[in-house]
Amino acid sequence: MKCLYFILFVAVAQGFVLENERVKRASLKAPSLRQLTAIDPAGFQVDWTPVTSGDPADPVTGYKIKVWELPNKKIYQLIDGVMTLVDEEPPTLTDDIPTSKPHEYITDKTTFVVKNLKRNVFYETRVQAYTKSTEGPLSNPWRIKLTEDKHAKDFYNLV
Repeated sequence: MKCLYFILFVAVAQGFVLENERVKRASLKAPSLRQLTAIDPAGFQVDWTPVTSGDPADPVTGYKIKVWELPNKKIYQLIDGVMTLVDEEPPTLTDDIPTSKPHEYITDKTTFVVKNLKRNVFYETRVQAYTKSTEGPLSNPWRIKLTEDKHAKDFYNLV
């Protein structure tokens, strides 16, 4: 019987801890991405709105910038009567988080420069605020593709 009470106590305590963590997460808002600017050589600068914690005892200590490289898929497309192998555009932006492992960068500022990216590859970026005890939700996603032609007027595509 003591074992049953112990298991019940552990289950209730775990539920309290999980509920406390959910409330802490809810007190942190997702940053809003303001601007994504391509830079040369291959990279971009991302700017976002600052986030404040709802708990003064646990302030925001920094931001995580997560950058996913989206896989390039090739498809055949009829161009001027000739079947040509071209890059397929990734699906439209959704709230779904890419399944691949992101590159993660940490800063305490509201701007960050991501460098050493590959050209002709789509990247998705999101930002997340964090405190000592919890991480907030991810921002809405933005996508960018840096193109090869450095002499073109625009050497990037913002999706």
